[in-house]
Amino acid sequence: ANLSDGVSAATAIVRMGIPVARCEFLDAASVRAVNAYEGTDLPEAPSLFFEFHGTPASVQEQAEEAHAVVADFGGSDFTWTVDEGERRKLWHARHNAYPAGMAAVPGARSLTTDAAVPLSLLPEAVTRAESIFTGQPFVWSMLGHVADGNFHALLLFDPADSAASDAAHHAAKELTREVIALGGTCTGEHGIGLGKRQALVDQAGESTVAVMRSIKQALDPLDILNPGKVLLPADS
Repeated sequence: ANLSDGVSAATAIVRMGIPVARCEFLDAASVRAVNAYEGTDLPEAPSLFFEFHGTPASVQEQAEEAHAVVADFGGSDFTWTVDEGERRKLWHARHNAYPAGMAAVPGARSLTTDAAVPLSLLPEAVTRAESIFTGQPFVWSMLGHVADGNFHALLLFDPADSAASDAAHHAAKELTREVIALGGTCTGEHGIGLGKRQALVDQAGESTVAVMRSIKQALDPLDILNPGKVLLPADS
């Protein structure tokens, strides 16, 4: 199964109402990086991580239902455990995906971006992201939080390679445009900051951003609270 199949399986599980406490995906590049960084031996393929809560019987039922759905989408290597130590080890590996990705390309500069789309469109968004990144002169990986339609991309490039840097920044902006076109949001967790100020205008519209500016002006007339962030100047 490919990454889109895995994400489709996970979104199907969530939409079916199977009680999932946590549901995350990692692409194959992320899993390879985690194995190298953590010394784990996870199958180096697009992977789903689930956590279920409840009584022993209900947890087993939920896991079996999720297994059946994943298998329908071509998934394999389904393993699960109720051992607390194993659970912590697995999620520790998942949470170290970012430093693992950085360690995979020593000396690289990173560009991280995130976005979110309606859950039903997450497989399409991930497919579009793969299409944008594939063949570019940078190393990339993706992971995401399936339940809220949020996903992250890590783009790595040689800081001395201006062409790779330009390509990474262009790809991140192209992904943002695609996500907005799908009815999503330009950021799910990272925030607007400096880099996505224009994306906020593209997503929300100039009139909405103008209202935001007026509120900012009323509450912070000296512009001393996080100056320059989130909102482009009115004349830009």
